[in-house]
Amino acid sequence: MKWLFSAILAVGLAIPILAEDIPLQLKGDTEVVKVDRVIVVKEDRTVVKTFPAFIIAPPDIGFYYWTYPATVKATDKGNTLQIDSAPQGDVKVNLKVQSAVVVDGKIKYVTQFSDITFAVGAPTPPIPPTPVPPTPIPPTPVPPTPVPVTSFHVIFVFESGKTLTSAQLTTMDAKVTRDYLTANTTPEGGFSGWRKYDKDQVSTKDTPTIDAMWKATQPKVTAVPCVAIEANGKVDILPLEATPAAQVEVFKRYKSGGA
Repeated sequence: MKWLFSAILAVGLAIPILAEDIPLQLKGDTEVVKVDRVIVVKEDRTVVKTFPAFIIAPPDIGFYYWTYPATVKATDKGNTLQIDSAPQGDVKVNLKVQSAVVVDGKIKYVTQFSDITFAVGAPTPPIPPTPVPPTPIPPTPVPPTPVPVTSFHVIFVFESGKTLTSAQLTTMDAKVTRDYLTANTTPEGGFSGWRKYDKDQVSTKDTPTIDAMWKATQPKVTAVPCVAIEANGKVDILPLEATPAAQVEVFKRYKSGGA
């Protein structure tokens, strides 16, 4: 409850002479659209320019209890609070008054509250909310277009003086392995484009393509058995897979350009 004070305001009233508005119209290629309208609302705020300043309540109405921020230094003088210093910005001071009144011959205690806000230096403008940038939507990744494979050759490399396991022999010689390579490798010299060579074989005495592939493969072989796969002129040397099915899957990947 705010304190009520009687005040008489002398207001001078002037009666202006009103004129009728001139009607205007806008014609042409137009349309009515909705636009944002920003309205700035201002309010009065008392600004303390120097100290001390004084907050005064009506005298002799009870016991006065002032509360204010810890950053404010003030002197309590009963119905008057002397503000000795305060940081720049808005300051709010609260007042509680407890008084005794007699009602029907009985004493009753009444508590009343009030507050006042003032500014020190310059009024503190409201802090606008921090704009949150929109979360960018990552572009949808476009898978690379596979490069068509126009040259596909395979050479199994083994060592004749080293005994191969049954699994290794099966991977190289299984029907599913041979059938896939015969049907899909690039033909050379009237035959399909896959071979089996001992790692110590010096010359292939084969087509120029197979011979060039072997010369690129042999110096890089570090462990046998293995398999050299050529696709579009690039040769990779890979360990032999454990099963024919797994080995064929590797061949299919190279054949499709996905290696």
